[in-house]
Amino acid sequence: DRARSNNDVLTSDLTMNGALFRLPAGDASLTARVGGSLSHLDSSSTRILTPTPALKRTLGVGSLSLDLPLIDSPTPFVGKLSLNGNATAQTLSDFGSVRGFGGGVTWAPVKAVSFVASYKDEESAPTVQQLGDPVLSNGSVRIFDYVNGVSAQVSYLTGGNPALAKADVREWRLGLTVKPFQKPNVTFSLDYTGTRTENGITALPAVTSASAAAFGARYTRDGAGNLIAVDARPVNIAQQRSDVLRWGVNFSKTLKTPQAQIDAMRAYMRKRFPGGPSGA
Repeated sequence: DRARSNNDVLTSDLTMNGALFRLPAGDASLTARVGGSLSHLDSSSTRILTPTPALKRTLGVGSLSLDLPLIDSPTPFVGKLSLNGNATAQTLSDFGSVRGFGGGVTWAPVKAVSFVASYKDEESAPTVQQLGDPVLSNGSVRIFDYVNGVSAQVSYLTGGNPALAKADVREWRLGLTVKPFQKPNVTFSLDYTGTRTENGITALPAVTSASAAAFGARYTRDGAGNLIAVDARPVNIAQQRSDVLRWGVNFSKTLKTPQAQIDAMRAYMRKRFPGGPSGA
């Protein structure tokens, strides 16, 4: 078996940033980005019924991000408040369009405490490689079959999957930071991130009863139930969920320079400049 692929990419981006108008707490700023890329994937493989065609992708992207500082007050429990919003759109010649948007709020009621909340909803397209990599069949791969509890020698198919759908990721984040004093510099942080993904693109899971039920067509067995072939090309996962809670304490302190190091530096300067450094 033999497979070959060649990938050429040309990318261009332009980003602009500036103040739009004045608010009581500062300037509202806008960041705009436009860009594009051209990619060409030429792949081929032997011993397959249908040759893999050359794939081209032209991508155009545009995005806007707006920051609004709304409040900057010395009054306790009013403090500073700012909002952010962003939107992105992409068009892909070989796949279609994907979009993304999000926003967030940052509030510091007092100097030592700050809260952050944000939301993001973003679609993503499969890569050219995930769609069009050359299909390659390896007839001598040993994998573990968790259904039967044995290792099996199988025909293993890899490559691109042109039937992949776009993924949609939704993410919520809540964060709290407390910095009670400056000396010593101690910061307490608490952060929650919740992520929900639909049609996530991933490699084929291990050979379990659950994966066999979800992707039955990807596993081939003989009449005795022995696993003989696996189609391991990328798949879409219907739904994925992740909830992460992180907390931590950061402590930093400037260490004094050892006296021996100070004496060594003074000795070096006296040796280099016997009459003292020139100038003031």
